[in-house]
This record gives sequence, C-alpha cells and structure tokens, in this order.
Amino acid sequence: DESLGALQKFRVDMEKDGDVLEVIQCDNANEFRFGKFAAYCLHNGIHQRFSLPCRQWQNGVAERANRTLVEMANCLLWNTRLSGGYWLLAMQQAAFIINRCISVDKVSPYQKWFGHPPDVSNIFIFGSPAYVFNEKVRRDGKMSYDHAERGIYVGHSLQHKGGVRVYIPKRHAIVVSDTVEVNEAAVFET
Repeated sequence: DESLGALQKFRVDMEKDGDVLEVIQCDNANEFRFGKFAAYCLHNGIHQRFSLPCRQWQNGVAERANRTLVEMANCLLWNTRLSGGYWLLAMQQAAFIINRCISVDKVSPYQKWFGHPPDVSNIFIFGSPAYVFNEKVRRDGKMSYDHAERGIYVGHSLQHKGGVRVYIPKRHAIVVSDTVEVNEAAVFET
C-alpha cells in the first residue's frame, strides 16, 4: 500500500524536525477510510478529515498542486521534445523545482522545511544533453577523467548530495554523478 508507506515516511520526517502530524485531509476513497491506513491514523492520533463523495474540489490545495505538477512536467517534455517515456522523470524534476520556488508567503517550501534557502545554482534545463565523466583513480591517488558518456539530464538525486541524474540511452540506465557537464544551449538548437 503506497499511501500508508508514504504517510509513515512523511510522519517520521516531520518528527525528525520536531513537528507533529495531527490532521490529514483525504478524499473519500475506501483505502483511506478503512483498513491499515485508517488503523495507522487511529493508533498514532492522526485525525482524518474526508471530502464528500465525488467532491474532489474539497481537496482544492492538493488538486491544484497536482495539476501544477502535471502541467509543469508536460511543459518540460514539450520544451525538449522528449517522449512520454520520460514523464515520471519530468514529474520528479517538476516537484524538485516547485519545492525550491518562492510561494505566496515569499518563502519556498524547501526553506520552510529546512530553515535555509535552497541552492538553485545547479538546476539545469530538463532534457539537455549531458556528459558524465567516468572517474578512475590513478596510481598517485588522484582522479582521472579519461572519457565521458553522453546522456540526457533528467534531474537531481535526492538520495545523493550534489548528485545529478543523467539517462544514458545506449545503456538504458540512469547514472547519478557529480562529475557532469550539461550543455543547456543545445536544447535550443534546431
């Protein structure tokens, strides 16, 4: 059950930062009202509020946020002429960018959560050609970059500090590295 796992992780992250999850707004789906999800909320003192059946607009903030994410992901794909196969990666990058943008109250969600402004200096144009330099340790212990693999910049890794994600088409693999050169100008060449 993905919803329960996401809620558990979110609650743990909140508690690490000294916050307490007290209320959660859910739609009226049975997966939230009954079973493990509801039992978890009850056991942990999380009050559930439900929208009325067939009234998704009652979850207005979440619905607008989802729409914004979807529209931004579609724009990322359209701008770089990438296929729908990159949609999940575009959605992840859209969330990464939105969480670092200043909102109505002049603070980004990232800054609200972590207490300091985000570093946005290394955000590149989604879908740009990127080159991952293969690292090899020389005999003297220094790094040597003997060649690079060409790929497509598809965002940042949240699991690796400073990690940039590059899709390597010839290997059908996503590589995470901090030794990446991104050619943003090439996106606009015809």
